[in-house]
Amino acid sequence: MNPESAQRRELFFLTLPDSTGRRSMMAVDFAPGETPTVGRPRHLFAFDPKLQSLFCTPVRCFSVSADGKRFFCLQSVPAAPLPPVTHINLIQNWFEELKTKVPAGGT
Repeated sequence: MNPESAQRRELFFLTLPDSTGRRSMMAVDFAPGETPTVGRPRHLFAFDPKLQSLFCTPVRCFSVSADGKRFFCLQSVPAAPLPPVTHINLIQNWFEELKTKVPAGGT
């Protein structure tokens, strides 16, 4: 990122994944006004292939540091697989058992 970006106005965006699944961070100069001006997109960096699980939907998955020198990104971490079901507890007439344990009226 350019150190002058605090004075300049830049928009940052992620590319769609390419054929290998890699995404890149891009920047474009932006000048607001009655007729906004948008510059040509510039490639800033590509994400390490190990960080390809960026979680960008439905929220933005990156932010720029206050000094304009770093990006912070969110990465989704896959949950550990659930253990297989090995048994099932079946309780017959559970409502009748509940009635005997909890008196009517809730006291």
